[in-house]
Order: sequence, then C-alpha cells, then structure tokens
Amino acid sequence: MILYIIGCLFFVIMITIISLILTDRGLKNKVIKFNEKCSIGEKITTDTCFNKIKKYYINLNKSSFRRSNMEKKIKKNNISNIERIDAINAFEKIEKNDNKYFYEDLYQPIDNIYSSKKNIACFLSHLKAIKTSYDNGDEMSIIMEDDINLDNIRKWKYNFQEIINEFPDDLEILNLSSSKENVKSAKIEFLNSEEITASSCVSYFITRKGMERILEKTYKEGKIYLPEKDIKYISDWFLYRNLKSYILIPKLFLLNTQDSVSDINSGMKNYLNDMKFNKINSEMIDYYFT
Repeated sequence: MILYIIGCLFFVIMITIISLILTDRGLKNKVIKFNEKCSIGEKITTDTCFNKIKKYYINLNKSSFRRSNMEKKIKKNNISNIERIDAINAFEKIEKNDNKYFYEDLYQPIDNIYSSKKNIACFLSHLKAIKTSYDNGDEMSIIMEDDINLDNIRKWKYNFQEIINEFPDDLEILNLSSSKENVKSAKIEFLNSEEITASSCVSYFITRKGMERILEKTYKEGKIYLPEKDIKYISDWFLYRNLKSYILIPKLFLLNTQDSVSDINSGMKNYLNDMKFNKINSEMIDYYFT
C-alpha cells in the first residue's frame, strides 16, 4: 500500500514537472499549441500554422499594381491574417538639407554618411511594420515586401510548423528569403547571419523580443531616433546585425521576377541584373519546391 501511494505521488510530481516545462517552452509552445494538426504538403488554409501567424506586407500608395497583385496572390493562396503597411515615400515624406534628412516622426534629423533618401525610406517602412506588429501585441510576425512571390507556398516541402519546431532557442529574427546564401540543402538548416551575409528583407520572421530590441535602439520619447553617423540605416544591414539572426535554408520565398526592382529602393536594380535573377528564380524553384 505504501509503495502504491509513493508511486502515485511520484506520478503526480512528474506530471507537474512536465507541465511546467511545456508551459515554459515559450515561442515554440505558443505556435505548436494551435498548429498540432499541420502535415507535410497540406494545402495552405486558415487552419495551418502559417496563417495563424500575423503577417504584414509593405507597399507604397503609388504602387497600386503591386498592391493589386498582392491581393490577388493572397486570395489565390488562401492566405489570411495579413495586413498592409503604408510604406514611407522617399520623395514625398523625406527632405534633405545640408546633408541631413528630415521626416515628421524623427526625434532629430538623420545625419548619416551611408544613407540616401531611398535607403532611409525603406528602413523607416520596416520600422513602421515592426512597431505596428509590436503595438498590436503580436508575439511573433512575418514581415514582407510587396515584391514577394507568394505562389511558392503551395510547393513548400515543409510546413511552417516543422520549421518552427527546429528554431534555435535564441532566435530573434529569421531571414526567410536571403538573396546571398549559396547553399543547396534537402533539409531545414539555420545559418547564423554572423557567418554569412544576410542580405534581403523580402520576408523575415521576427519574435516579440526581436521587435522590442529594435524599437529600443530606434525610438526615443515616442519618436524615431537614429543619431549615429557611421551606422548603416539600411533595413537588412541593421536588422540582422542588431538581433540574434538566422537564415533559413532553403529559403521559403523568392522575389517576383516581374517586380524585382524595388519601388522603395531602386538601388537593387543593378544587383538584380548582375545576378540574372530570372534564371536564379527558375533554378531555385526547381530545386527547392518541386
């Protein structure tokens, strides 16, 4: 009888410990909880893990074609829980005077040797998306630019739940469409961005801790605060170097080849031409998604 009672107590204690551990699993547990039925290759619907995560896409008001294209792709691929972010227009919102940049929401003018109107507009647009997500109370979100190719979703070899299950414990931001990794892999891998150039903000996953750290570095008294002269206020450079960053291999999203020149930062044009992006897109689709 005594052994039976001791056995029961031991069982209760073990169940309690396991429950506490699972409760403290943080990010992974929060996602797994509402995605336990995801399976490889299933059609993207509102029941899958990808659609449970809040998503934001950045789009200029003047880019009506891209907005229309995004809305069509969102509907075609049954994507839900997604919100448009009105991008900052470099030529309408940002003024330059005496090599300083002025914008209505700045704590002080930006005086930076690496910046241009377009770089700043792109960076401010990503800050706006991150702050919107944070203010909305998101524990995690996916932020995208409007030149993303959403059609690849139906061809994923892995669903988003499986990717989250493999997240490093210290992950704060994950590049979902790095333009500079040169790794072919048949499995999910994470490459620390300190070891490889993490170019591209076409799409990335960011945790609430990551959002908070970025906002702490860029806001003062409710205003955007970018005081450094020798730090690059360029979206991918700043985000991936100020957070615990990883690159997902294989990438989940590619650029839309017809929209591959950024409306916000057209400086990408020469880079994309040099890379012969149409060919790369075709090769990557064949390797990763078919």
